[in-house]
Amino acid sequence: MPLQSTSIKSPEAGDELAVPQEYSDLAQVFSPTKAAQLPSHRDWDVITLNEGAVPPRCRVYPLSQEEECTMGQYIKEALQQGYIRPSTYPASASVFFVKKNGWRL
Repeated sequence: MPLQSTSIKSPEAGDELAVPQEYSDLAQVFSPTKAAQLPSHRDWDVITLNEGAVPPRCRVYPLSQEEECTMGQYIKEALQQGYIRPSTYPASASVFFVKKNGWRL
């Protein structure tokens, strides 16, 4: 049973999916509650930046109005959930969307 939502929302009680019996040993993998939790930080979860290094410049691909709206909604929700945080780093990464069946985002 595929999930049709890309929004990030807090899991609520009773939010567990019915997992087919043949996958019951993997029930934790399908848990919306577990999917909404970030793993704990590890010692190797660090990117060491070189002092004075200039970040690489990359091409920023233009987004359609629908893509920009969808990305703005995702960023707002991810900030509220604590999945991402604001940054003042001068480099950025491009974002692109792959449309789903029926050409939906």
